[in-house]
This record gives sequence, structure tokens and C-alpha cells, in this order.
Amino acid sequence: MKKINYLLGLVAVFGLSLLFSSCGEQDPIEYNDEVLGYYTELDEQIAQFETALWDGDYSIEDLQTEYDKTLSIYNANYDLVKAIAPLKKDPGFHAAVVAFYDGIKVALDNEYKQILDLYNSDDWQDDFIDKIYDLDDIVLEKLIELENKVTDSQQEFADAYNITLM
Repeated sequence: MKKINYLLGLVAVFGLSLLFSSCGEQDPIEYNDEVLGYYTELDEQIAQFETALWDGDYSIEDLQTEYDKTLSIYNANYDLVKAIAPLKKDPGFHAAVVAFYDGIKVALDNEYKQILDLYNSDDWQDDFIDKIYDLDDIVLEKLIELENKVTDSQQEFADAYNITLM
């Protein structure tokens, strides 16, 4: 009987320790991977859109498809990204990824939309290509700044948790 009580006590202690350990913060590596995964998915799609924008092998329909894919990824992930609870020692990694998503949405609604409108114009004018370059330069300048904030804040996060980034 004493052995059974002893075993039940051990099981109870083990169960409670599991319960309390699962109530703590998310594992920093898992957190990093989750936040980074959302960032990477959208960033890679933006790169694909930019390729379609400037590669002569892509049609206007292909460009529209890449735009739609980018918007779809944004729409599917934005609320999920925002819902991630930042870890206590996160110096801004999560916030930088949310800001990146916000910046992409602004670009999709403004400059990228204007670029698509120019490409789809029935009245193509020679100066449209200059306008497209200018609009894309505006977007890329903003996105590069946002990307740099993500990578810098990810490194600060890794330093705070003694994680080596690969």
C-alpha cells in the first residue's frame, strides 16, 4: 500500500510539474521559428512578385497572380502573426515582423496596386515605365528598412536568449 501511495505521489508531482512548466513562456527557439516563419513566407512571396515585375518572361497575368498570392498570404497570416504573444525578453522581433506585414499591406494597396494599374492600362504611355521604376523604388526603400529591422531585432532577440542563429 505504501508503494502505491508513493507511486501515486510521484505521478502527481510529475503531472503537476508538467502542468506548471507548460503554463510558462513559449520556448524561445520555437517562438523564433514561428515568428520567422511568417516573415519568411511573406518576404519570399514579395521576392517572387518583384521577379515577376521585372522579368520579361512573366506576363501581366503572371504579375497579377503573384500580387494575388502576396495578398492572400498577408490575409491568411496577419491575424496569426499579431496573435503571437511576445516573449518577455523580446526586444522587438515580433513587433518588427508585424510592422513588416503592415508595410507590405500599404505597398499592396498603394504602390504595387498603381504598378498593376499602369501595366493594365489600355492607354500605355512611354513614361509609364519610369513611373513603375519610381513606384518600385519607393516600395523597395521602405521594405529594405523594414527587413533590416526584422533581422536586427531577431539578432537582439537571439542575444537576449543566448540563441545562435544559423
